Amino acid sequence: MTALLDFTTANSLVLNGLRTRDSSFAATVNRISTGVRLTTMSDDVAAWMVGVRTDNRQRGWNEAGQNIQNGLSLLETADGGAESIYTALSRLRELAVQAATGTYSGGERQAIQGEVEALRQQVFDTVQSTQFNGRKLLAGTSRQDPSTVDLGNLTTLASTPGYTSATQTGQYDVEITQAARQAALRGNQQAQPLVATDADTTMTLSTELGTVSVNLTFATTPNPSDWVTAITGAAGGIGVTAEITNALTTLDDGVTLVDPAGLGFLMLRSVNTGSTATLGVLTNTLVDKFGFSITGASQQGLDMQGTLNGVAFTAQGLTITAGAGAGGASGLSFAYTAEPPLTTALDPGFIDVVVPAEIVTDVTHVVQVAPDHLDEYLISLPALRVDALDDAGVNTLGTLDLTTQAGAQAALDVLDSAMSQVLVARGVIGKHMQALDYNLALAASGAYASASAGSRIMDADMAVETTNLVQDQMAQQVGRSVLEALHAQSSASLDFVVRMLQNNPLSAAA
Repeated sequence: MTALLDFTTANSLVLNGLRTRDSSFAATVNRISTGVRLTTMSDDVAAWMVGVRTDNRQRGWNEAGQNIQNGLSLLETADGGAESIYTALSRLRELAVQAATGTYSGGERQAIQGEVEALRQQVFDTVQSTQFNGRKLLAGTSRQDPSTVDLGNLTTLASTPGYTSATQTGQYDVEITQAARQAALRGNQQAQPLVATDADTTMTLSTELGTVSVNLTFATTPNPSDWVTAITGAAGGIGVTAEITNALTTLDDGVTLVDPAGLGFLMLRSVNTGSTATLGVLTNTLVDKFGFSITGASQQGLDMQGTLNGVAFTAQGLTITAGAGAGGASGLSFAYTAEPPLTTALDPGFIDVVVPAEIVTDVTHVVQVAPDHLDEYLISLPALRVDALDDAGVNTLGTLDLTTQAGAQAALDVLDSAMSQVLVARGVIGKHMQALDYNLALAASGAYASASAGSRIMDADMAVETTNLVQDQMAQQVGRSVLEALHAQSSASLDFVVRMLQNNPLSAAA
């Protein structure tokens, strides 16, 4: 029995050793075949996390290098366009020198002017056509601020109007034939103090802002002035005011009298002005001293009416929008902050509209030059359609005239300024190229350093792994040999026992 137990124990020990060596052998083969030391996170959690971050860092540096390459391509495109412009300007200056001499006739200078116009157009076209991925690099970034409207001649002020492409600088006649009005309702009963026998009245007021109810009784509001205070206080939130009329009370136009005899009626007005302003009122009594009843009354405000440059405009309250056919003002929109005076066709008011000049600024382009947030480089390319290179204005390329000797001489100064402008722009482009070259080298260095660090953490050591492979193979062979020897010994022992039993005399006697 003891021998059998020793065999079982030895067999288990050998099998466990073989399993361990088989597992180690499989892991070693995996590392050798993949070249990676940490094939799963369980191999070394901390090192694996560092290795993953390092790999991401390397990939970020590689992409940053590609970004920089694209930025350099953009700059090379811009510089190529600027060089073409400078070449055209150089030829224009030669022509100006040629035309500035007194030996040429007017016809010959006219021929020179033909080439000038072609070269000048080439410059303008190059400014517009020098693009990278759809972005114009030399034309600058332009914006146009909102137009301004001077309403001083109408004794009112304007809010900031919206700019439309149809708006043009100029002066426009404005005729106001109908003032914008609030919604207004006047009671039909002369306002007189309440007496004790008057029924309590609930007045319900409604506007586009909501509905409120006001209780008017002899006990609390006996006098018309009390009505005004109660109604205005309760209905102010929905834009309603109350008043008692007199002989001077008018509608918003300042002309229409609502109580010529000065009898004194309760009158309600909306705070808002224009067609969106609504006002409704009703009471719970058929007959009362307020001038309203259970039959509801309602009123709507009126928009301003009139013409702009003789064409009817559309209006919303105090805001005017010019209609089609109003000249350069078609689409112009502006708003009064106070009611303008009524005018006539013979004596209209007028507004001055000023559209600011287009503002051109440099083109900017951001290059992500490193893996981290805000590791950016800003490229700023000077606009080449302003100053001497503009196509309009005094002393600009757009006004070159070499048909006279004096014009040719003046053109020399313009062309010198234009060429200087291009040289400065090319200098800026060159500065950016130098900076990006430096960043490109930095990105390559960062990618190499990250790759090296990651390799030290993640990559397998082939010499060590090969040695481990040989050791594991030898250990496996030894283990199998021992296991075979144990099995052989066990088989021999079993055979011996069988033969002994077979040869036992007791067994034969039986």
